[in-house]
Amino acid sequence: MAVLNNSINYSLGNFSAYLSSSQGFIPPTGPTIIKFDSTYLNDGANYNTGTYTYTVPISGTYLINTNLYLTGTVITDFELYLYINGSASSIIFECKPTSGGLLYVTGFSSSYVASFTAGQALTFYFQVVSGSGGSTIAAGSNVTGILLI
Repeated sequence: MAVLNNSINYSLGNFSAYLSSSQGFIPPTGPTIIKFDSTYLNDGANYNTGTYTYTVPISGTYLINTNLYLTGTVITDFELYLYINGSASSIIFECKPTSGGLLYVTGFSSSYVASFTAGQALTFYFQVVSGSGGSTIAAGSNVTGILLI
C-alpha cells in the first residue's frame, strides 16, 4: 500500500483548461498547438492561458484527460500529441481508418497517465494527417490534469 507524502499539497497540481472559441484546421496540417485559452480550475496558477502551457509544479504521476469535439468535414487520420518543453513527447491519441476507409469523427476522449518532473512545460497539439475540407475543434473542448501521487 502506498503512503502519501503529507507534506505535499496535491491540489496544486490540478488544472482544467478549455477552448473559449472554436479553432479551425484545414487538412493536412503539421502539429498545431491547441489553444486552450480559458480555465475552469487552475490550482497554483500553473496553466498559462496565453501560452496554452501547463508547467508541472510537483514531480509525480498525473492523469491527463482530453475531450475534443470536432465539427466540419471528413477527417480520415488525426493525432493528439503531448509536447514536453517544446518537443513532441508522445502521441496520446491516434485515429486511423482501415485501409481505404473514411471516418467522420465528432469527438473523442483520451486519458493518459504519466510521470512528470517539476518544471516541465506541457502543451497539447493536434495534427490532421489526411482528410477533406476544413475541420474545427469546437469551443468547450478541454484538457484536465490531476496530480495522482
